[in-house]
Amino acid sequence: DQLCMFGVVNLDSYTPGTSPTFPGGNAASWGYYPDDGANPGLYNNGSLTDALASAATNDIMGVALDCDAGTCSWYKNNTLLITKTIGSGDWAFIIGHNQGNGNINFGQQGFTYTPPTGYKAVNSRNVGS
Repeated sequence: DQLCMFGVVNLDSYTPGTSPTFPGGNAASWGYYPDDGANPGLYNNGSLTDALASAATNDIMGVALDCDAGTCSWYKNNTLLITKTIGSGDWAFIIGHNQGNGNINFGQQGFTYTPPTGYKAVNSRNVGS
């Protein structure tokens, strides 16, 4: 099983160490759980909101956050899975896991796939641009 979730959290509602306990664990966070077992999909407020494809070893998962539009999109192997309206506020990426490992790339290395049009890697050269 792949017990890793990734998504976004609204920093205006985030309390370190208390909420959310996992991405998608409260109303102010959204998390994609690509487990190959039960209930792979997108979570918000602790509940499955959208059933989505599971992931396998070596799949490349991605997330694109548009704070101006208030949307977040999740990808699997460069294919869009879903886009959700998440609202306004100060959003940040969030990752959680129960066991296992993986690699996280915010743009410090070259991406396997080109980011969607209009998106940039998260790094010091792109902050504020």
